[in-house]
Amino acid sequence: MPPRILAEQYLGTGENQEESLTDYKVHVFSGVPKIILVCTDRFSAHGMNEDFYDCEWNHLDIRRKRYPNRKDFIPKPEHLGEMISVAAKLAGDVPFVRVDFYETGGRLMFGEMTLYPASGFETFLPEEADQILGGLLSL
Repeated sequence: MPPRILAEQYLGTGENQEESLTDYKVHVFSGVPKIILVCTDRFSAHGMNEDFYDCEWNHLDIRRKRYPNRKDFIPKPEHLGEMISVAAKLAGDVPFVRVDFYETGGRLMFGEMTLYPASGFETFLPEEADQILGGLLSL
């Protein structure tokens, strides 16, 4: 294949990197969306924040060791229902997949699908969260 340069349209919210897009990562287990990881402030001076929500937009007491929760409430995304529906369709019957989305310009944008987030080595707090999340996996 001949070398090529590929470019994607910029989806940021402004020229200031402090205004990065919110990343919604829907965790789907055997075709059923269960939890949503929300990543905010990715390029800010203080670093990224991560918050876990259930599909009804209730904040969960789960976090990854390297990233703190936000101090303020994250509003429910406008396209939450569509995110959940599309994630389930894309996942099919795969035992686990994470389906990522962004909201920008009043529309939902697909990001990527990931089978092994953090190569499967990320640890969670509280420690029981590993057991809870692992219990959602059916092989």
